[in-house]
Amino acid sequence: MKIRSFVALEFPISIQDAISQNIAYLRRQYPPPQIRWVNSGNIHLTLKFLGDLEFSDLNDLAGSIANAVCKIKSFSISFTNLGIFPNPKKPRILWIGVNTPTNLMEIQSKIELLALSHGIQKEQRAFTPHITLGRFSDRNTILNTDNLMLAISSINVSTINKVSFSTIKVFKSDLRPDGPTYTPIHNIPFGE
Repeated sequence: MKIRSFVALEFPISIQDAISQNIAYLRRQYPPPQIRWVNSGNIHLTLKFLGDLEFSDLNDLAGSIANAVCKIKSFSISFTNLGIFPNPKKPRILWIGVNTPTNLMEIQSKIELLALSHGIQKEQRAFTPHITLGRFSDRNTILNTDNLMLAISSINVSTINKVSFSTIKVFKSDLRPDGPTYTPIHNIPFGE
């Protein structure tokens, strides 16, 4: 049986709630289907989407990741700003940015190489640490992106508390009509 999975940093509930509270105004102004919002309990920072893997292959990869990150020290991240991928004229993803500590970039790079060695394609784009908050509808574009950008610029996410990480997680992703459900299946600690 194949498992749809990804590797990510999981935020504590307090941080997920703080992020949701900071963007509550945007959620009210741009309700679905304009933006399909990520449920607050699903807010995370993806390091690598793995796709559909056999359970044994996923366990092997998780073991390889554990061996690679056991010497990396814990680190903290803080939140920087809100933005849109690819750009405001063609909005696809609304995101919150984070600072990029060296340890975060090192971990992501190791995971990317290990995934490649396990037959998972390398990402074509450079890794840009971010947290996806919502996805813009393909059918229902936002007509006034100037108003959207004004609303985004009025939100100061840098006031959200810094977060320390000492583990990464491998998640199983079950796609459902009411949104995905993410279940951690591997908890991988860093070195201390």
